Amino acid sequence: MATMVMTKTGLKSISALDQSVQPMVWSFLEKLSDNDESPGLKIKPLKNAADRRVRTGRVNKFYRAVLFRVDHDDQRIYHMVGVWPHDEGNEKALTSTAEEMASSVQLTFNAALGVAEVTGAETRDHAAVEKAFQMGREEGREEALTAAGQRDNPLENFSWTVDTLVEDAGITPRYAEAALQANDQAGVSAVADRMPEVQRLMLLELAMGTGIAEARRNLSLPDDQEVQQLREAEEDQQLTAGARNAPSAFSFIGSTPEEVKKAYNELSMAEWQIFLHPEQRRYVDHRGTGSFRLTGGAGTGKTVILVHRAREMHRRSPEARILLTTYTVALGDSLRHQLKQLDHTVPQVPLGAAGVAVTGIDQVAAKVLDAATAEEKGAAQELIFGPGRNEFRRRVGGPQEAQLWKDAVLTADPQLDQSLTQEAFLEQEYLSVVLARRVKSLEEYVRVPRTGRGTRLSRPQRVELWKIFEQFRTSNLASDRLTFAEVTVLSAAILEPRADLGGGHLVDHVLVDEAQDFHAGHWQLLRALAPVHGDDLFIAEDAHQRIYGQKLTLKQFGIEIRGRSRRLKLNYRTTAQNLRFAVSLLEGEKWEALEDNTEDPDEVTSTLGYTSILTGPEPVIIERETVQEEYVAAAERIQYWQEWGRALEDVTVLARSKRHMQDLAQVLGSQGVPAQVLGRDSAVKEGAVQIRTMHAAKGMEFQCVLLTGVGADHLPARYALKNLPEAEKRDARQRERSLLYVAASRARDELVVTYSGAPSEFMELTPP
Repeated sequence: MATMVMTKTGLKSISALDQSVQPMVWSFLEKLSDNDESPGLKIKPLKNAADRRVRTGRVNKFYRAVLFRVDHDDQRIYHMVGVWPHDEGNEKALTSTAEEMASSVQLTFNAALGVAEVTGAETRDHAAVEKAFQMGREEGREEALTAAGQRDNPLENFSWTVDTLVEDAGITPRYAEAALQANDQAGVSAVADRMPEVQRLMLLELAMGTGIAEARRNLSLPDDQEVQQLREAEEDQQLTAGARNAPSAFSFIGSTPEEVKKAYNELSMAEWQIFLHPEQRRYVDHRGTGSFRLTGGAGTGKTVILVHRAREMHRRSPEARILLTTYTVALGDSLRHQLKQLDHTVPQVPLGAAGVAVTGIDQVAAKVLDAATAEEKGAAQELIFGPGRNEFRRRVGGPQEAQLWKDAVLTADPQLDQSLTQEAFLEQEYLSVVLARRVKSLEEYVRVPRTGRGTRLSRPQRVELWKIFEQFRTSNLASDRLTFAEVTVLSAAILEPRADLGGGHLVDHVLVDEAQDFHAGHWQLLRALAPVHGDDLFIAEDAHQRIYGQKLTLKQFGIEIRGRSRRLKLNYRTTAQNLRFAVSLLEGEKWEALEDNTEDPDEVTSTLGYTSILTGPEPVIIERETVQEEYVAAAERIQYWQEWGRALEDVTVLARSKRHMQDLAQVLGSQGVPAQVLGRDSAVKEGAVQIRTMHAAKGMEFQCVLLTGVGADHLPARYALKNLPEAEKRDARQRERSLLYVAASRARDELVVTYSGAPSEFMELTPP
């Protein structure tokens, strides 16, 4: 029997093969683990190879595997480097052949870091990257920093030199020199893109300002004592232990055919699902002493961690009742799909059953309310609303709720400034103060604290506002109507006494995604769902992506995260160039996270140190005089991408509103570009560009993004700010800025931003 190890380059190589070939590769590995001397495998060394351990093996007539064989303690270990076309069937191929790769790759030991490394094989599709850069140059998007004679190399800023990078950080000298020659962060990322995996991650950690000791901890590297012991060991022992010390680059998949077959079922999928960054793995495995909050910008892997953590918690305790929840139904559907893709054996179950329940938070509230007894509903209703009976037949939100607020204002006829009778203000005041504090009377409302509310209210103003709230409730009671926010608070009020009376809690563990958008009712419900214990709530949030929620602190809901909060800085989805543009949109604002007031809010919400592991072309900004001309320019850009081989379904166009989506589709169609306007349940069609709203793009990623309508007339949307009190207007404007940031950070490869007339005020500080 032989042990199989999958390298990161190997998995990338296999994933790039035709789907008909991929099972053959895993069949080859099964046979190799069973008997590496089988004649049909044709395992053989290569003459004149750079590494004596390199072997090639026959996958089929046209493909050969490239592997390293390490013999250690009577054990044969094969490290899969990748699969490439065989020379005999590849005479005219443009890609490297297996024989070419085998002659150049080496398995080496990095004595500074204590890890094994694969060198001599490019770790990314550099042809595609160079092609993207060429497209940027054709647009006249040369490096702005170079043109201006400016440098902003983060490694220089943190006083790194070639000698310290080589001696202390284990960076190969030629990469250390190239990284220090880069003009900026994007240049550093471009150099890192070509480095062995652990060196690449180390360099990016240092570019974020992380010190050597912390970087080693983040990457789960061995301590100095273990590294010193390995330096004195035999070479094969160094390589074997070094591979185990580098889980971001090597994955041990089995020593028997059965184990390899199981690995195929679990590992032959998207790269992010196997090779977690060691820091991500730490949070997947985290065992805490209470609620835990993980922050990080778009693309830092918060959702990936939650999905992996759900699987890990189920594996650890199969009887545990785990809830994985998020803000919207669409995001819940996405989480459900990702968990199934990661591990289809994890049982996805109804709420309250052993396994993992994956659903949106409002759906959780509805299920709790619908399943409650009449006695529980009556008691909860009296606690929240006071005397009266509502049969809960109708549930409303959105435009319907806005109209109900308008009707309540007309009927109550309060003596208030117009800014205090706007639906947006009333809805937030009702949710954040009246429902959150469970206020049932005027006497309670005039005395209750309004923590987190920006607009100050006098006692006479509160008296007049209560007339509106009372009318709103009276009307809803008469019509057996509830708002979705009221459903969440009622559900919490149902669960709380149930647990107090010995009825237990509905779930054991809760994992929360997109937590920044949850409101007070959601947090009351979340606290009531699970008992207080070491791993009760695991909360992932990004204050910069708050496009729905309100500013609040968790302590008021009995959720204590003081000293249990960490921030992710490494972006895995967005190129360094696109990330720089997106982050620039956040400048000029003060951001507040879901935090205990004793923490440093600037540290929690800072964008300092955000770094991408990817490189690509600079974002392109297109300005036109009219909306029609802007949309025509968008069509021309799509056609340009088509000429470069992009499939139409790989292109997503984002718009501020549904009306703009329809207008875009019409113009694109008139220019010969098939376009599909996508709703929540729409399936993506081949051969058509996708058009979505910016809101609907939240939590998603796309290869190429056209961000349209980023002009002064559309962002911030005028209707979102109209007639609001000044403090509420500031919050609404910040949510609009967050929306643009969310939209700009959806692009994985290429981002094009268009506008007509003047640009949005949010673009004033963006780089050229």
